[in-house]
Amino acid sequence: MWATSSTPKARQRAVPYFTTAWHSSPRDELRYRQMYLPDTNILLTRFLSRSGVAELSDFMPVQESGHTHRLVRRIKTIKGRFTYRMACDPRFDYGRSPHEVELTADGAVFQERRRAGLRLLLRSPVALQRRDGAAVAELTLGEGESAAFVFEEHVPQAASESAEPGYVSAAFKDTLNY
Repeated sequence: MWATSSTPKARQRAVPYFTTAWHSSPRDELRYRQMYLPDTNILLTRFLSRSGVAELSDFMPVQESGHTHRLVRRIKTIKGRFTYRMACDPRFDYGRSPHEVELTADGAVFQERRRAGLRLLLRSPVALQRRDGAAVAELTLGEGESAAFVFEEHVPQAASESAEPGYVSAAFKDTLNY
């Protein structure tokens, strides 16, 4: 998500890398198929079960230079009704740096403990719970319903376009057509 240099001095100044375990899938016995939409960075996962069909879209929206990067995960029930579990558990500095999680009206803010500065926001349309350093949720979606989560760098008191209504849909279309 962010670049860093291999020199020790530059590494100290660089934003630390992180990995994340971010799960959301229907809680049902199912088969799935995964593919990138042609000529895009949109990963589409389709879940098939006896009770219905669900779709998960993961993408990094196309941004103008200088804007923060975002990861978007959109869950949609195509047919039937599914209960989903979502967990976001970032690992700062490849898991070497512990973090704190604060639940907010927008979702959850993850703050690295060792270094001040890097804060990540999981924007969520549903109430989250804190569990072992992760933000978790369970939600049920019926046919045609969807929910989207946006994971981005958090700058306190700064407006984020991801908070705007219609952002995820527009970002998906822009990324698809890039």
